[in-house]
Amino acid sequence: MTDKSLILVLLIGVVSYSGWTAFVVATDRPVDYYTYAIAAYAFTHGIGIYATPEEGYDPIATRLGITVFMTPYLYPPLTAMVVWPLTLIPLHEGAAVWIFSSGLAALGAGLLLAARADPA
Repeated sequence: MTDKSLILVLLIGVVSYSGWTAFVVATDRPVDYYTYAIAAYAFTHGIGIYATPEEGYDPIATRLGITVFMTPYLYPPLTAMVVWPLTLIPLHEGAAVWIFSSGLAALGAGLLLAARADPA
């Protein structure tokens, strides 16, 4: 990471992802995180989320304070298990951590690939 252009990309990415995170959380649109949080709740309470009909999501969402989500849950259980610790903090803060972390992971992957690229 001694290349100044990579450091600049990192700084621009962090600022951009910070702004995006603030926008998504402020407009209450972290739909993917909310869906994962519902599944995490279901798994920890013995509810079979894969067999739950669409109307079965509503009581869980209401309990968690979620107003926007997608059904059905089609993702692996691991995704819900990764999100589960974030459900222990307030909903919007968990969403902010998830969105910002997802963005940083994408940025980090790109930087790692770029750092190892042949400077042709």
